[in-house]
Amino acid sequence: HNEGFSVPYPTLNLGVINGGDAANRICGCCELIINIRVLPDNDVGSIHNALCEALQPVMDKYPNRIAIEYEVSPIPGYECKKDHPALQNIEKLVGHQAQTVNYSTEAPYLNQIAPTIVLGPGSIEQAHQPDEFISMDFIKPTKLTIENLIKDFCL
Repeated sequence: HNEGFSVPYPTLNLGVINGGDAANRICGCCELIINIRVLPDNDVGSIHNALCEALQPVMDKYPNRIAIEYEVSPIPGYECKKDHPALQNIEKLVGHQAQTVNYSTEAPYLNQIAPTIVLGPGSIEQAHQPDEFISMDFIKPTKLTIENLIKDFCL
């Protein structure tokens, strides 16, 4: 449970179901693709194990009928703690308070190398949509923000 997120618990979405070829026939195979979004302190492996445990009675009753596979490698949750000095410094530089969001980035991997904060132009409303774009209104402020970050952290 993490109150910093609008949905403060891990979620499971039954996103894609493929199977069968006619309404009047029992399909030989069905594929269900789920998406589990974990929180920063969740162990991805233990959530996977909990799913396998929940399905074990069905797997025991119908051997070799269910296979649980990753479609993509699991991505751990990530959160930069609000009291991190770099985050507090960036909030002052950009004039906005950081917010917690529930989408995935490379931040958990980059954070293994250096403290990581996700910051960038645009609106999530336009991200990953047909005709994705960043409004030109974001270009100059983003350039200025990057310049200020370089001055503050590198010079």
